[in-house]
Amino acid sequence: MNQDTKKEEWISVYENEKNNFISSETIKKQSLNSFRTLNFPERKTENWKYTKATPFVEGNYQLSTFNDIDIKQIEQFFINDLQAIQLVFVNGFFSEKLSSYKNETDGITVLPINKAVEEKKEVFEKYYNSTKISDYDVFNAFNTAFAQNGAFVEIEKNEETEKTVYLLFINTLTSQPTFNQLRNLIVAQPNSKLNVVTSFHSINEGVNFTNATTEILLQENAEVQLYCLQDEKETANILNTTKVIQEKNSTFGSHSFTHSGNLVRNQMHVDISGENCYTELNGVFMPINEQVFDINTSVVHQKPNCKSSQSFRGIANDKATGTFAGKVFVAKGADKTDAYQSNKNVVLSPTAKINSKPQLEIYTEDVSCSHGSSTGQLDAEALFYLKSRGISEDKAKALLLYAFAGDVLNKIKLEPFRVFVDKIIAKNFGY
Repeated sequence: MNQDTKKEEWISVYENEKNNFISSETIKKQSLNSFRTLNFPERKTENWKYTKATPFVEGNYQLSTFNDIDIKQIEQFFINDLQAIQLVFVNGFFSEKLSSYKNETDGITVLPINKAVEEKKEVFEKYYNSTKISDYDVFNAFNTAFAQNGAFVEIEKNEETEKTVYLLFINTLTSQPTFNQLRNLIVAQPNSKLNVVTSFHSINEGVNFTNATTEILLQENAEVQLYCLQDEKETANILNTTKVIQEKNSTFGSHSFTHSGNLVRNQMHVDISGENCYTELNGVFMPINEQVFDINTSVVHQKPNCKSSQSFRGIANDKATGTFAGKVFVAKGADKTDAYQSNKNVVLSPTAKINSKPQLEIYTEDVSCSHGSSTGQLDAEALFYLKSRGISEDKAKALLLYAFAGDVLNKIKLEPFRVFVDKIIAKNFGY
């Protein structure tokens, strides 16, 4: 692959269109310079050691366009009993008629990000790309330059809304491979608390690539809980990158459930830049057939007296491949760090595979850090026990898998989302 040629192909897809991009000319120029400097991942790229990025890079993608769909086509993706400020995006473009929101309510501002460029100009300019996510990799550099839409969320100081922000991303796939850039910016002011749900779905057959980038800024004593469901068609490709900055005394939680897609890679980077922070990352990934699901996390402890916990469960069947690569970095001076990683996996066929690579990199002494990983088949003794009680083998396997995933599912505090995901997982296992 000629990297330079491929990059210019990508740029031409967007620059030949007369669209409004949310980046300023300065940021766009800087991001394009980064895009041209950084390389597309290859097998020798350490951070992509187990996953071929070919579906992201090589597809002959065209710019996606808005499709005016009917609300009945997406009602199945609405979450029962969820009190929500709902924004719906179709093929990466905001749909006013499918959304239910007010610009400002209960101390929270929720807008399509291209409107926030003007209506919340001061906040947008202060925080957009403030995490330097454009330097994270070639995909995020491209996104920073050419993102057109997504969500802007700001919760004000001392506010705690009872409503959840629900960001629903719908792809209407076609025979022509399409490409869309989503960009979300979430700002939690001091002493605020917020739940955000992101959900990815598609309603037709076809190939696409969704390149989604999210920045989350938590100021002092703020809390954000982020929930993510990925349940697209098996021809859909998703790269979902989130970068989080935590200031002192803040709390961040991420709860992801990857159920369907072709190549799905979740990249979560948390920068703990203040003392007394708590970070919790949880997830379940369940590839089947020839799907490839890749979970890549990084938690950087820069300050003392902080705690992070990661718990991920993988279940792979058929010829599927799953990967968990999680890294905890403890900087010099980040004393009293308490960091924990756990990755447990089950493979259900001899041709399925899960790669696990938990890592610790520690540059100070007074810490409590540990990680653990295990990959195997279902517990034969537990299976025998259930069968001896008159339960069929298929039902027994479903019960064990459901319980295995439930270790993470039960950590969800947002009840309507937990019930919604619970039904998907139970149906998946025939439970």
